[in-house]
Amino acid sequence: MPPAPLLKQKDPEEQEDDEDDWEDEWEDEDEKKAQSQPCWRCIIMNETIPGVSDLGDGWWIIKDGSDMKYNAHIDYSPCDSFSKETNNLYIHDLYIADNKASSPQEFRLSLNKFLLQFENLHACWDGEFEPLTISLVASSAEFQLAWFKRSTLIPTKIQDEGTIIAMALRCLVIANEIGQVTNNWSTRHFRRRRETYVQMAETEQNSKGGLCPSIKVWRLDDGDDVDLSVKEPEGRETLASMLQNTIQTAQRVLCFGRPQDWPSLFYVLCILILLHGELRSADTWTGAFESAAEELERSLFKFCHLFHLGTGNIQPLRFDFDIEQYASMVGGNELLVEHYQRMNEIWVTNSMSCPLAALLSTQGL
Repeated sequence: MPPAPLLKQKDPEEQEDDEDDWEDEWEDEDEKKAQSQPCWRCIIMNETIPGVSDLGDGWWIIKDGSDMKYNAHIDYSPCDSFSKETNNLYIHDLYIADNKASSPQEFRLSLNKFLLQFENLHACWDGEFEPLTISLVASSAEFQLAWFKRSTLIPTKIQDEGTIIAMALRCLVIANEIGQVTNNWSTRHFRRRRETYVQMAETEQNSKGGLCPSIKVWRLDDGDDVDLSVKEPEGRETLASMLQNTIQTAQRVLCFGRPQDWPSLFYVLCILILLHGELRSADTWTGAFESAAEELERSLFKFCHLFHLGTGNIQPLRFDFDIEQYASMVGGNELLVEHYQRMNEIWVTNSMSCPLAALLSTQGL
């Protein structure tokens, strides 16, 4: 499968205003050319996860093949003992602000607010991932914010080629709710048939001040109706549909063959691999996410292969990575060069010790 052709570099006179508006306006014929590439429709994710109902606000209904059915609530609402502001102690999903946006400007403010939360990620997710992995996720949000500051194109919705990192981060935030249940699950839970309710954790602060949620799980019989105190917000996407949109958007952007997109796409790849880990590890208490984890793994292998082809192997997971070659392809853009080089430095320094770096090396790159 040949890589998508790279577009020609601009003449020097045409690059004078790159610092203010460094994203290119690509012609329709370029998009048609990208869409004609064989990779255009090779990655497909289902828009639902069988047996899983993602209801929003931390509410889930989960039924696996063993006929075990659970109603879970992951709640970050602080208890009475918390007197200080807690909004910066955990990561909120974007949709809360997204639904209130009535203009592109308001949506951009909502998106900025969502991304700024990741500056405090080391406190919010302390102990959930390796510190280096948390730094990489925070760096992706930093890069997305910097892109917005330099861009004159204001996104009007989350499903946008310019918001692809934010799309992936939303998926990870939602999947982390499942990870919270996994991290607090014990084999002693629901061992007795009469046991139908377990509070696995109460709201508390971790060692770095981040907020750990309250986790409540009910075991349901097949005939039980679930009376939830919250309803799914109108127009809200589920995790499965968000994953599908993120992967399809990433594939479309990759097939455009634009070197300035490669740092964003590499960040998305890293985030989705972390998300895969959240789904895969849930098999300690439910098999409901097994098929979704397998499907995502296949998609990641395909995407890694396409990334290898589409970039001509000019990617950070190489000890002989030539940052000067990449810099010449993006006109020396400092933001792009800095982050692409940062990824290579993480890989070279931690390829043998970082779980994420080791996993990336097995995904086809």
